[in-house]
Amino acid sequence: MRKNILALSIAAMVGSLGLVGAASAAVITTSTVVANPTADAFVVSPNGIGHVLLVPYYTVQNGNNTLLSIVNTDTLNGKVVKVRFRGASNSDDVFDFQIFMSPGDIWNANVHINSEGKAELFTADKSCTLPTSVNQGFVTDRLPSTYSVTDKNKQTLEGYIEILNTADVPKAKFAAQANLTGTDNPLYTAIKHVNGVAPCTQAILDLTAVDPTTHSAVVDLATNAAYQGMTFPTTGLLANWTIINVPGATTWTGEATAVVAATTATTTAAAGNLVFHPQTNDPVADPEVRTADPLLAAGNTVVNNLGVATGAAVTGAANTPATVGIVPASMFDFPDLSTPYVVRPAVAATAPKVQAAALTGSLAVSEVKNEYLTNPGITAETDWVFSSPTRRYTVAVDYSTAPFRRVFSAYGAAASQYFYDLNTLFDAASGQVCVLNVTPKPYDAEERTPTAGVGFVISPGGQAAPLTFCGEVSVLSFNNAAGTSVLGAALARKDIDVTYTDGWLSIATPGNAGIGLPILGASFEKAFNTSVSPGIAGNYGLTFGHRFTRPAGFLF
Repeated sequence: MRKNILALSIAAMVGSLGLVGAASAAVITTSTVVANPTADAFVVSPNGIGHVLLVPYYTVQNGNNTLLSIVNTDTLNGKVVKVRFRGASNSDDVFDFQIFMSPGDIWNANVHINSEGKAELFTADKSCTLPTSVNQGFVTDRLPSTYSVTDKNKQTLEGYIEILNTADVPKAKFAAQANLTGTDNPLYTAIKHVNGVAPCTQAILDLTAVDPTTHSAVVDLATNAAYQGMTFPTTGLLANWTIINVPGATTWTGEATAVVAATTATTTAAAGNLVFHPQTNDPVADPEVRTADPLLAAGNTVVNNLGVATGAAVTGAANTPATVGIVPASMFDFPDLSTPYVVRPAVAATAPKVQAAALTGSLAVSEVKNEYLTNPGITAETDWVFSSPTRRYTVAVDYSTAPFRRVFSAYGAAASQYFYDLNTLFDAASGQVCVLNVTPKPYDAEERTPTAGVGFVISPGGQAAPLTFCGEVSVLSFNNAAGTSVLGAALARKDIDVTYTDGWLSIATPGNAGIGLPILGASFEKAFNTSVSPGIAGNYGLTFGHRFTRPAGFLF
């Protein structure tokens, strides 16, 4: 059912199949009837439709609201979609939930700032969710306990969004559902819209509270994925986002980056592993086979560029087993972007790290290029957003120590270690990890560029200070050290004085031995025309996605 997202924003602010087979502890990988998952690689989708979607930036800073729409273009199968908002500073989970989308469905929401000074989600959509209502403020439980309530709330105000199809919901009834009423798959019936509203039958949705990844054997049909009504996830999701500033009458829009689980041989979309996890706070005893996140699984304090741990292993609190992370994992933490989604040639214990490396590799770039506009004649301003949604699975920040520290996942190979001890540092002032060794080169509109030895200012910092990407989502504001940035960014903003008013900029991001860094983002530009016509002025918002150079030897 199509809903009007702009109307929603104004209202808010102004079968007879059998699924049996083996499972690793984290995913269901085989079936005797339903087509087995065959995807063995990740590919950035050229058409914006995929299994996994990444929205590079959301914000509710400085009068902004962020509007999100997710579309299930699959008109045959429902989708169980995991949505997770992560903070800009260190990729902390600040809000996550599940959407049960029926075939051809679209789900809309508005993220705004509430009276407590934190981000809050509102939706009037009729699709099913777990929890039943997701209209609430973001959650700050995973943020540093040493922060004040006000400071915790500020950490929710900007970040990025992960969207994953965790399972398909076919219409045909599974053999395992023989004791459930109806001729069709009961989960499909529960989430399929009828006259514009999904029934959301609670008794059927409640069946998903059991982890199917530990109950996939034929002898345990009462609790397996087929009984719950789910099968292997296929492609079909797309998402769009809009940042709208009501006081400034300005909008910026864009598409989510879509990643497809594909086969290497054909680079076409394929079925992935079933990675559904219950939306519950039940503890997880084996996080290390579900995630590469060094906080949820056992991490290492220091990793060198060869992927070798050079510091003591971290296992959480004193005397806890190695399977308990610095942050105890709950079922709602999964899946994340490192939960094994594609079939990789790796043993179960290392599969999340292999998955994280594969996804990071699909996003890695060695150079970022785009334009900037700061012409004072039209009050022009420009922000660039740099989002690294997979950095979390290599390096994260441990808040349990004083001072905070970096914690790494050791991938075990130089080709996979995108972030390590010598190309990152911890900035105590911001409480963020910063990435080093990125080199900007500006050009003006007439192709001039600074001569050798002539620097430009990065603020905070002095003359010719090196550019660093601090935070998981970094905002670079052009020629605007004294003012508010275009997006009102505050958590991870830097200013760059490129000496030229307008032009373009190239930023080298070579990473380790030229393998690049995982970066998404865009140039956000704003202009103001005082004389559109007599008595009428105009505000304009422009969004240009970054252009990239991929590392040498990039497959897709």
